[in-house]
Amino acid sequence: MAHNALIQSIVTQQNWSLNGIIEFKTTSQIKALIKSRDASHSLLHSGFHVKSQRTNANLVTYYNVYTYAAFLIEDANSIGNETLKKEVFSVSLRNNYLSQTDLKILFRIFSNYIEMSIKGGGKSDLYNIDVNLEAIQHEVLLIDKQSVDATEAAIKAEYPYPFKIVDREEIDKAINTADSKSFFPMLIWSDAHNYYLFITVNAGTGLLQSKMGVGGVHAAVGATYRYTNTFQTLYSYNSYLDLSPQIIGTIAGKGAQKVNNFLK
Repeated sequence: MAHNALIQSIVTQQNWSLNGIIEFKTTSQIKALIKSRDASHSLLHSGFHVKSQRTNANLVTYYNVYTYAAFLIEDANSIGNETLKKEVFSVSLRNNYLSQTDLKILFRIFSNYIEMSIKGGGKSDLYNIDVNLEAIQHEVLLIDKQSVDATEAAIKAEYPYPFKIVDREEIDKAINTADSKSFFPMLIWSDAHNYYLFITVNAGTGLLQSKMGVGGVHAAVGATYRYTNTFQTLYSYNSYLDLSPQIIGTIAGKGAQKVNNFLK
Protein backbone atom coordinates (compact mmCIF):
# COMPACT_ATOMS: atom_id res chain seq x y z
CA MET A 1 0.00 0.00 0.00
CA ALA A 2 1.34 3.46 -0.92
CA HIS A 3 2.46 5.59 2.01
CA ASN A 4 -0.30 8.26 1.73
CA ALA A 5 -2.96 5.59 1.24
CA LEU A 6 -1.65 3.80 4.34
CA ILE A 7 -1.93 6.99 6.40
CA GLN A 8 -5.44 7.66 5.09
CA SER A 9 -6.47 4.15 6.13
CA ILE A 10 -5.41 4.63 9.75
CA VAL A 11 -6.55 8.23 10.39
CA THR A 12 -9.78 7.17 12.06
CA GLN A 13 -11.44 8.29 15.29
CA GLN A 14 -9.73 5.41 17.09
CA ASN A 15 -6.28 6.74 16.19
CA TRP A 16 -6.94 10.49 15.86
CA SER A 17 -9.09 11.83 18.71
CA LEU A 18 -8.97 15.53 17.84
CA ASN A 19 -11.74 17.48 16.12
CA GLY A 20 -9.41 18.87 13.47
CA ILE A 21 -9.81 17.52 9.97
CA ILE A 22 -6.86 15.84 8.26
CA GLU A 23 -6.68 16.68 4.56
CA PHE A 24 -4.44 15.03 1.98
CA LYS A 25 -3.04 17.46 -0.57
CA THR A 26 -0.55 17.42 -3.44
CA THR A 27 2.87 19.05 -3.15
CA SER A 28 1.73 22.01 -5.26
CA GLN A 29 -1.33 22.53 -3.05
CA ILE A 30 0.83 22.48 0.09
CA LYS A 31 3.26 24.98 -1.44
CA ALA A 32 0.30 27.27 -2.21
CA LEU A 33 -0.85 27.06 1.43
CA ILE A 34 2.66 27.89 2.66
CA LYS A 35 2.94 30.81 0.25
CA SER A 36 -0.38 32.21 1.47
CA ARG A 37 0.61 31.72 5.15
CA ASP A 38 -2.74 30.02 5.71
CA ALA A 39 -3.09 29.98 9.53
CA SER A 40 -6.02 27.56 9.36
CA HIS A 41 -3.71 24.67 8.45
CA SER A 42 -0.71 22.91 9.92
CA LEU A 43 1.60 20.64 7.94
CA LEU A 44 2.52 17.05 8.73
CA HIS A 45 5.84 16.26 7.11
CA SER A 46 7.55 12.86 7.10
CA GLY A 47 10.69 11.32 5.68
CA PHE A 48 14.15 9.97 6.37
CA HIS A 49 16.52 12.24 8.26
CA VAL A 50 20.15 11.88 9.25
CA LYS A 51 20.92 12.70 12.87
CA SER A 52 24.46 13.03 14.19
CA GLN A 53 26.36 12.77 17.44
CA ARG A 54 29.94 13.96 18.00
CA THR A 55 31.58 11.47 20.33
CA ASN A 56 34.99 13.19 20.31
CA ALA A 57 36.92 15.84 18.36
CA ASN A 58 37.61 13.49 15.44
CA LEU A 59 34.54 11.26 15.31
CA VAL A 60 30.93 11.92 14.36
CA THR A 61 28.35 9.12 14.44
CA TYR A 62 25.37 9.35 12.09
CA TYR A 63 21.92 7.88 12.69
CA ASN A 64 19.32 7.43 9.96
CA VAL A 65 15.80 7.83 11.36
CA TYR A 66 12.28 8.16 9.97
CA THR A 67 10.72 11.38 11.28
CA TYR A 68 7.16 12.68 11.52
CA ALA A 69 6.95 16.40 12.30
CA ALA A 70 4.15 18.97 12.40
CA PHE A 71 4.67 22.60 11.39
CA LEU A 72 2.41 25.62 11.53
CA ILE A 73 1.80 26.73 7.95
CA GLU A 74 2.28 30.42 8.81
CA ASP A 75 5.78 29.61 10.17
CA ALA A 76 6.86 27.24 7.40
CA ASN A 77 9.19 28.22 4.59
CA SER A 78 8.52 25.58 1.99
CA ILE A 79 8.99 21.90 1.30
CA GLY A 80 11.32 20.09 -1.01
CA ASN A 81 14.83 21.54 -1.05
CA GLU A 82 13.99 24.43 1.30
CA THR A 83 14.23 24.02 5.05
CA LEU A 84 11.06 24.06 7.15
CA LYS A 85 11.11 26.15 10.31
CA LYS A 86 10.92 24.81 13.86
CA GLU A 87 8.35 22.06 14.29
CA VAL A 88 5.67 22.03 17.00
CA PHE A 89 5.75 18.24 17.25
CA SER A 90 8.36 15.76 16.15
CA VAL A 91 8.99 12.06 16.71
CA SER A 92 11.68 9.98 15.00
CA LEU A 93 11.46 6.23 14.90
CA ARG A 94 13.54 3.50 13.30
CA ASN A 95 15.30 3.81 9.98
CA ASN A 96 12.84 2.01 7.74
CA TYR A 97 9.28 2.71 6.66
CA LEU A 98 6.68 2.37 9.37
CA SER A 99 4.09 -0.38 9.43
CA GLN A 100 0.35 0.17 9.74
CA THR A 101 0.47 -0.52 13.49
CA ASP A 102 3.46 1.84 13.89
CA LEU A 103 1.41 4.59 12.27
CA LYS A 104 -1.65 3.84 14.38
CA ILE A 105 0.24 4.24 17.63
CA LEU A 106 2.11 7.27 16.23
CA PHE A 107 -1.14 9.14 15.52
CA ARG A 108 -2.51 8.21 18.95
CA ILE A 109 0.66 9.63 20.55
CA PHE A 110 0.42 12.72 18.32
CA SER A 111 -3.22 13.48 19.17
CA ASN A 112 -2.56 12.87 22.91
CA TYR A 113 0.40 15.24 22.76
CA ILE A 114 -1.63 18.05 21.21
CA GLU A 115 -4.63 17.53 23.48
CA MET A 116 -2.60 17.47 26.69
CA SER A 117 -0.32 20.30 25.63
CA ILE A 118 -3.38 22.50 25.13
CA LYS A 119 -4.71 21.59 28.57
CA GLY A 120 -1.34 22.07 30.23
CA GLY A 121 -0.27 25.18 28.41
CA GLY A 122 2.37 23.33 26.39
CA LYS A 123 5.12 22.96 28.97
CA SER A 124 3.60 21.32 32.02
CA ASP A 125 4.28 17.68 32.79
CA LEU A 126 2.31 15.39 30.53
CA TYR A 127 2.41 12.41 32.86
CA ASN A 128 1.46 12.01 36.50
CA ILE A 129 4.15 9.90 38.17
CA ASP A 130 1.93 8.20 40.73
CA VAL A 131 -0.82 7.48 38.20
CA ASN A 132 1.70 5.99 35.78
CA LEU A 133 3.20 3.73 38.40
CA GLU A 134 -0.26 2.60 39.45
CA ALA A 135 -1.24 1.90 35.83
CA ILE A 136 1.94 -0.04 35.10
CA GLN A 137 1.36 -2.31 38.07
CA HIS A 138 -2.02 -3.35 36.65
CA GLU A 139 -1.35 -3.36 32.91
CA VAL A 140 0.41 -6.18 31.07
CA LEU A 141 3.81 -5.32 29.59
CA LEU A 142 4.14 -7.03 26.18
CA ILE A 143 7.77 -7.83 25.34
CA ASP A 144 8.73 -8.83 21.80
CA LYS A 145 10.52 -12.18 22.09
CA GLN A 146 13.06 -10.97 19.49
CA SER A 147 14.04 -8.12 21.83
CA VAL A 148 15.03 -10.04 24.94
CA ASP A 149 17.44 -12.89 25.62
CA ALA A 150 16.48 -13.78 29.18
CA THR A 151 14.24 -16.19 31.06
CA GLU A 152 10.92 -15.16 32.54
CA ALA A 153 12.37 -15.81 35.99
CA ALA A 154 15.25 -13.36 35.34
CA ILE A 155 12.83 -10.68 34.17
CA LYS A 156 10.46 -11.27 37.09
CA ALA A 157 13.33 -10.75 39.53
CA GLU A 158 13.74 -7.21 38.15
CA TYR A 159 10.13 -6.48 37.13
CA PRO A 160 7.55 -7.96 39.58
CA TYR A 161 4.49 -6.82 37.59
CA PRO A 162 2.41 -8.53 34.86
CA PHE A 163 4.29 -9.15 31.60
CA LYS A 164 4.27 -11.51 28.64
CA ILE A 165 7.03 -12.45 26.20
CA VAL A 166 5.20 -12.61 22.88
CA ASP A 167 5.56 -12.62 19.10
CA ARG A 168 5.42 -9.19 17.45
CA GLU A 169 2.04 -10.18 16.01
CA GLU A 170 0.51 -10.16 19.50
CA ILE A 171 1.70 -6.58 20.07
CA ASP A 172 0.23 -5.63 16.69
CA LYS A 173 -3.05 -7.26 17.72
CA ALA A 174 -3.14 -5.26 20.97
CA ILE A 175 -2.68 -2.04 18.96
CA ASN A 176 -5.23 -3.01 16.31
CA THR A 177 -7.85 -3.90 18.94
CA ALA A 178 -6.98 -0.82 21.06
CA ASP A 179 -6.28 -2.97 24.12
CA SER A 180 -5.86 -0.41 26.91
CA LYS A 181 -4.90 -3.12 29.41
CA SER A 182 -1.51 -3.68 27.80
CA PHE A 183 1.56 -1.58 26.96
CA PHE A 184 4.84 -2.15 25.19
CA PRO A 185 8.34 -0.66 24.72
CA MET A 186 9.37 1.15 21.56
CA LEU A 187 12.31 3.21 20.39
CA ILE A 188 12.42 6.92 19.51
CA TRP A 189 15.24 9.33 18.70
CA SER A 190 15.92 12.15 21.17
CA ASP A 191 17.21 15.36 19.57
CA ALA A 192 17.75 16.76 23.05
CA HIS A 193 20.13 13.97 24.04
CA ASN A 194 21.42 12.81 20.63
CA TYR A 195 20.63 9.18 21.22
CA TYR A 196 17.75 6.75 21.13
CA LEU A 197 15.31 6.47 24.03
CA PHE A 198 13.08 3.65 25.16
CA ILE A 199 9.52 4.72 25.76
CA THR A 200 6.61 2.56 26.86
CA VAL A 201 3.21 3.17 25.29
CA ASN A 202 -0.30 2.04 26.15
CA ALA A 203 -1.46 -0.06 23.20
CA GLY A 204 -5.01 1.25 23.33
CA THR A 205 -4.69 4.92 24.15
CA GLY A 206 -1.22 5.76 22.87
CA LEU A 207 -0.40 7.38 26.23
CA LEU A 208 3.27 7.26 27.16
CA GLN A 209 3.96 5.55 30.46
CA SER A 210 7.70 6.12 30.77
CA LYS A 211 10.85 7.26 28.98
CA MET A 212 14.37 5.90 29.51
CA GLY A 213 17.82 6.23 27.98
CA VAL A 214 18.94 3.13 26.14
CA GLY A 215 22.66 2.86 26.77
CA GLY A 216 24.14 0.41 24.29
CA VAL A 217 21.44 0.06 21.67
CA HIS A 218 22.95 -0.91 18.30
CA ALA A 219 21.73 2.12 16.40
CA ALA A 220 24.69 3.77 14.72
CA VAL A 221 24.95 3.38 10.97
CA GLY A 222 28.24 5.08 10.21
CA ALA A 223 30.91 7.59 11.14
CA THR A 224 33.15 10.11 9.47
CA TYR A 225 36.67 11.17 10.49
CA ARG A 226 37.71 14.79 9.99
CA TYR A 227 41.27 14.07 9.00
CA THR A 228 40.29 11.69 6.20
CA ASN A 229 36.94 13.23 5.33
CA THR A 230 35.70 9.77 4.39
CA PHE A 231 32.64 7.84 5.44
CA GLN A 232 33.17 4.52 7.18
CA THR A 233 30.37 2.11 8.07
CA LEU A 234 30.46 1.01 11.69
CA TYR A 235 27.62 -1.45 12.12
CA SER A 236 24.05 -1.98 11.01
CA TYR A 237 20.96 -0.67 12.72
CA ASN A 238 19.34 -3.25 15.00
CA SER A 239 15.61 -3.07 14.36
CA TYR A 240 14.87 -5.01 17.54
CA LEU A 241 15.15 -3.48 20.99
CA ASP A 242 17.93 -4.88 23.18
CA LEU A 243 16.02 -5.31 26.43
CA SER A 244 17.88 -6.72 29.43
CA PRO A 245 15.98 -7.64 32.62
CA GLN A 246 17.63 -4.63 34.28
CA ILE A 247 16.31 -2.21 31.63
CA ILE A 248 12.84 -3.76 31.88
CA GLY A 249 13.02 -3.27 35.66
CA THR A 250 13.54 0.47 35.25
CA ILE A 251 10.18 0.83 33.50
CA ALA A 252 8.39 0.85 36.85
CA GLY A 253 10.93 3.14 38.51
CA LYS A 254 10.10 6.72 39.41
CA GLY A 255 13.10 7.93 37.43
CA ALA A 256 11.54 6.59 34.24
CA GLN A 257 8.25 8.33 35.05
CA LYS A 258 9.79 11.79 35.28
CA VAL A 259 9.10 12.65 31.68
CA ASN A 260 7.61 15.75 30.11
CA ASN A 261 5.57 16.52 27.05
CA PHE A 262 8.51 16.81 24.66
CA LEU A 263 9.15 13.63 22.70
CA LYS A 264 12.29 15.18 21.24
